[in-house]
Amino acid sequence: MKVHCISEALFERNVDDEDVSRITGYFHTFPVVITQSEPDLNLDGLITEFNQKVDQFTCRGSGYVLVQIKKLKMVFVPFQPFAVGRSYMPTPSWLAKKGAVINVKNYQDDQCFKWAVLSAQYPAESHVDRLGNYLRYENAIDCSSLTFPVQPKQFSLFERDNPTIALHCLTYDAISNTYTILYLSQFMHERVHKISLLLLDSPHRDDNRHYVWIKNLSRLVASCYTKQHAHYICLSYLQPFTKQYILEKHEPQCLMHRPQQCVYPDANNALLCYNRIQYKFLFPFYLVADFECFLAVDDGETIHRSSGFCVYRVGHYQSYRTEPYTYSGGDVMEHFFDYIFKEANAINEIL
Repeated sequence: MKVHCISEALFERNVDDEDVSRITGYFHTFPVVITQSEPDLNLDGLITEFNQKVDQFTCRGSGYVLVQIKKLKMVFVPFQPFAVGRSYMPTPSWLAKKGAVINVKNYQDDQCFKWAVLSAQYPAESHVDRLGNYLRYENAIDCSSLTFPVQPKQFSLFERDNPTIALHCLTYDAISNTYTILYLSQFMHERVHKISLLLLDSPHRDDNRHYVWIKNLSRLVASCYTKQHAHYICLSYLQPFTKQYILEKHEPQCLMHRPQQCVYPDANNALLCYNRIQYKFLFPFYLVADFECFLAVDDGETIHRSSGFCVYRVGHYQSYRTEPYTYSGGDVMEHFFDYIFKEANAINEIL
């Protein structure tokens, strides 16, 4: 499991002898991993991390002081660590039926990543799973920076040493019956050779994974949509398109972002309702403000200088809303803060 904590804290500071300003600070810790071998959560480390974040918040010169922890939430999510590709394993029957992957039989080594890449670079005409078809090309790619068995985090090193190859790697989650993107190269639209790999899990050993080349991504991913027509698959979020030109139009915008995962609810979880009424209106009152500025030259430098502002009070209660207040003239910021503190006092009286 991956665990991270979120806190909501109340801070106060004295504005003058009578008024107190309050704000809420939100803090979260970095996720930590809990495993069967390391089941204990380091609570002292979490407390230290929270204290450091609060210190950073209060040391910015704001003058705010922590007075209360309003909420503390601990979030647990399932976590599957990136495994490494090791020795050969047979293609699962459900996958072999698709005819979508090439699985090279490397019985004697743990270099399945290299053989999967070579099977894509130099496809064999027959007996495509035989290692002997690719031995002659062993030195055609540079694997000098890799440590076998290869983890997906090493892919960037391989791409650095092989500037014509861009990698794309998936894994299959049998529980959710979906594919997850482990790696998507930033050079996917720039390089000549685009290679998609699938990292298989061994049904017999938890520590064994095996890379195979995805020869036909449409057969692998889109077979659940249709068995008659080929589809064109977006590498970034694995959705099928019926036409090549539609995919070409879509991909430049999609690949600007990190890979996406589409998850659809089952029938029992397909209904959504809103029941957090307390979040419907976060604050009973707030002020909406806008400034007007003009360009001025000061010591040869062009700057924005405020010329006026408009403020009005918005709230859940219609009777306490105000008409917009506008000001235009000199000392804009002084007049603005005078009005803001006047409004703060009025709102405090209402509350």
